[in-house]
Amino acid sequence: MRNQVIKITVFVIIVIAFWFVARKLGIFERINNINDFIVYINSLGVYQYIIFLFILLVLSVTSSLMQPLLLVAGVIWGPVIGGLLCLFGQALSGVIVLMFSRYFLRDSIYERFKTNKTFIRIQDGFERNGNQYLMFTRAASLFPYNIQNYFYSLTKIKAFNFFWISFVFASPSFFFYTFLADRIIEEGVNFQLFLLVSLLAIVTVGIPLLIKYISSRKATS
Repeated sequence: MRNQVIKITVFVIIVIAFWFVARKLGIFERINNINDFIVYINSLGVYQYIIFLFILLVLSVTSSLMQPLLLVAGVIWGPVIGGLLCLFGQALSGVIVLMFSRYFLRDSIYERFKTNKTFIRIQDGFERNGNQYLMFTRAASLFPYNIQNYFYSLTKIKAFNFFWISFVFASPSFFFYTFLADRIIEEGVNFQLFLLVSLLAIVTVGIPLLIKYISSRKATS
């Protein structure tokens, strides 16, 4: 019990340190105004990538939504570079949160969420299907993305597998957002954009369904 209290205390101190640095950088104030945030990131020069990755880490630790950052990345760096940067950032920060919570919060997470339906589905799904279930949850975005980092800390998934699966299978939805932002800035909203977005949406939805189908076939074979 005493050891667990120490671990939780250390984790809280780490979170407070992240919050303090983010506040000092004025991130929380700027992120609420997308135009101001874009100007801020562009003003950082060569450090813009590091600060952006740090912001993704803060969002992962606090389990905040990252879709606004995907749109910002698409505007600043375009759909490809912006998408790759977000994918790398979320995969890296996901592994960091996974390892920290696995060491510091494992017992606390289980006691707090053991009756939570989402938590139970992730635990049961991973037990039955292993890495394929992570592929599905990353691609489908059915569960809050950053919450998954904490829930998967109670599974036996390896950090490297968590990284590459998060990077690869989150790519359709991430590129969807960065592409959408880039096209709106470049061309505005038009019929061609509507068709392309519809196609990307079909692909984004189709991939997790394909993964689920393959998993079910393997389970019955």
